[in-house]
Amino acid sequence: MNSKQLRAVLALAFALAGCTRDNLGSIEITGRAAPTDPANCTFAAGGIRLLGPVTYDATLGGGMGVVLYVQNHLVDPSTIDPSLLAAANDWRPENVRLRLNPADYTARYGPSPALPGVTADAFVPVTVQSATPGGGEITQAVSVSASIASALASTAPAGGFPALTRNVVGITLLGRTGDGDPLETAEWYLPVDVCNGCIKGGIAACAGAAPEIDTCPVGQNLPSCIP
Repeated sequence: MNSKQLRAVLALAFALAGCTRDNLGSIEITGRAAPTDPANCTFAAGGIRLLGPVTYDATLGGGMGVVLYVQNHLVDPSTIDPSLLAAANDWRPENVRLRLNPADYTARYGPSPALPGVTADAFVPVTVQSATPGGGEITQAVSVSASIASALASTAPAGGFPALTRNVVGITLLGRTGDGDPLETAEWYLPVDVCNGCIKGGIAACAGAAPEIDTCPVGQNLPSCIP
């Protein structure tokens, strides 16, 4: 075997090693995204990560959404061998699995106070986007399904604000690479505090001024009053 053949064999070996796809590890939800431009409700990779829970007002009802950062840990194969297709390790989310207060989360972490006994599962499609391989990151909007929202509302505390009930929604993104391999993220847990009137009460407190509710998908938020 001459040196040229040896380099070709080594390049192929490195490509195969670098392209190994690990379900639950290759694609990772890394956090909840804040809008990079709140006025226009736009999001971009590499922005600020939001910490803490989102709020859901059972009295206000309706839907709720969040935007997540998703990291693609797969290696761009063309960086190892230019003859390999770079897009082979692109990843596109297709569906999202949502689980409210999953039993295995409770068993593993033992949250205190305990989570409500209300559970629900949903499997819904998401907007198709691409994650750039080799350390690429995208933002992905996730809408909480009507069934999950209804189940969340059923856990609202009997009293008004500031009483809150903590829930947890497990989020898993399922998708495929550019060459068709199915890959999903590990489940990422979103804490949701359910209240009974904390946001709707804030709207009433605007006292005649037009309330403006932040419609960017960062959970339900307290309104600001516009004179």
